Amino acid sequence: MLNVYFSELKAAQTAMLLLRWYAVELQSGNALLAWLKPYEDFVYRKIGDGDFSDYENLSKKLISKMVLLIKEELHHFQQMWEIMQSRGVTYDNLIASRYARGLVKHVRTHEPAKLSDTLIFGVYIEARSCERFAKISPYLDRVN
Repeated sequence: MLNVYFSELKAAQTAMLLLRWYAVELQSGNALLAWLKPYEDFVYRKIGDGDFSDYENLSKKLISKMVLLIKEELHHFQQMWEIMQSRGVTYDNLIASRYARGLVKHVRTHEPAKLSDTLIFGVYIEARSCERFAKISPYLDRVN
């Protein structure tokens, strides 16, 4: 469950990185980083209590498909955190999986191949995450 939980934040971080690299100017990129920071502080630095409700607003200027993806992934992250809390599952820091690290090693370093590779590998990683959810969901009791 921790790997699935962690993957939601990583998906949001990757989408944020792509948005900042390819779609927005510096000021908007900094606003995006500020929006993601409380989630990263919570996971990597154990700062905060898991209440992310104050960080849901984002300037309409930045709304795009990537921002919607980031919001969706952070929502999934928050849902997983709430489920883990309700089940008494403690959070431990995790490193990236060998699978993801292995894919990243094959990302070409020149554009536009770098963007294409990053997007394709992101799809593979997301598909694997969905497979994990599908495998564990029959064994979980319903949480209200």
